[in-house]
This record gives sequence, C-alpha cells and structure tokens, in this order.
Amino acid sequence: YTGLGDERVAQSNSFVALKGRHDAMLAAYRAQDWAGARQALAAAREAAPELLGKFYDMYETRIGEYSTNPPPADWDGVYVAMTKGG
Repeated sequence: YTGLGDERVAQSNSFVALKGRHDAMLAAYRAQDWAGARQALAAAREAAPELLGKFYDMYETRIGEYSTNPPPADWDGVYVAMTKGG
C-alpha cells in the first residue's frame, strides 16, 4: 500500500483514474496475467504522480521475474525475494 493524500485527494478525478488503473494492474498481477499486468502497469504509470515511480519500478521487475520463472498455480500473490538488495 502507498499513501497519497487525504479524502479530498481520494475523490479527485486524477486519483480515481489512477486507482482504477492501479487496481487493474494488481488484479492482472495476482492472476499471473503477466502481459496484462505489464499493459496495466504502463497505463498506471501514465496516471501516476512521479513519486510512485520507484513503486512501479518494483512491480515491473517482479513482473519480469515472474514472466521468466512463474510462481506455482496456487500462488497467493506474495513476492519472495531470492536475493538481498535494492
């Protein structure tokens, strides 16, 4: 989860658009739809403020890793880091 602002921000058109795109990315990610997750991630980046860049970079890396080495069919969406670091 990432905090972005108060109730006023949450009701703004820009936040509502970002939330929809962000939720679509997470749904595709959790469904192991890596192509859909990449597409939704790109759309979320377009709507996101710059401060979310590193957060979306992290998901882009994870999607790339899972595209190459998919988790098991019963995966619960939890990412397990295989190495230490950034």
